Amino acid sequence: MAFAQVGHSVIATGSPAIAEKAIESGNCAALLMDFHLGAGESGGALVASWAVAHSLPPTWIVTGTPDDPTLVAMESTPGLEGIVSKPFAIMDLVARVVGALALAQELHAEEQQ
Repeated sequence: MAFAQVGHSVIATGSPAIAEKAIESGNCAALLMDFHLGAGESGGALVASWAVAHSLPPTWIVTGTPDDPTLVAMESTPGLEGIVSKPFAIMDLVARVVGALALAQELHAEEQQ
């Protein structure tokens, strides 16, 4: 709802395959990925593998364990904007994402000139 209030739509999915298809198709302007997905699956590992295969949109890893050494190793992942530590204020997160999208749009416009 917070993203909708500032004019953005959100697709929430529990399926990494759906998220990857959105990235592949270019229908994903930004990605918020939980670090611990459950069942031993790592959102960090998925983001790292997707960054190799695709051009990631601005991406954030959301986690309650921001000091995990795996996250430090991911700092240079193309497209990774940062780590969001839980708990967080939703409007602060919205501001970060909207700011990154505006910057990406400005850079794209400059490249087109």
